[in-house]
Amino acid sequence: MKLYRTLKYIHLITLLTVFLGLFSCSNKDALITPYEEYVASPKTEVGRKLVENTDLIATIHSDSSYSFVHGVEGTELSYLSSTGLAMKIFVFEVDLNAS
Repeated sequence: MKLYRTLKYIHLITLLTVFLGLFSCSNKDALITPYEEYVASPKTEVGRKLVENTDLIATIHSDSSYSFVHGVEGTELSYLSSTGLAMKIFVFEVDLNAS
């Protein structure tokens, strides 16, 4: 009888934990609201295009561009998204006609 009661409580606690784990957290952008207004000021051409053509970026932390070899350029952009999440993006531009 005690074993049955113990298994019943373990089953109940497991179900409660799974339920709380699934339904208590959400990463949906619609549920995350920004609490301040920011102004993004990009330094590179790729950063400028992203700021002007999307509404993803609230503010830019770092924006740098560098060249690996002739014909391959990389841009690294750290920013705060419009929903308040810290993000980092790497954009690589490859010129296939460069020799």
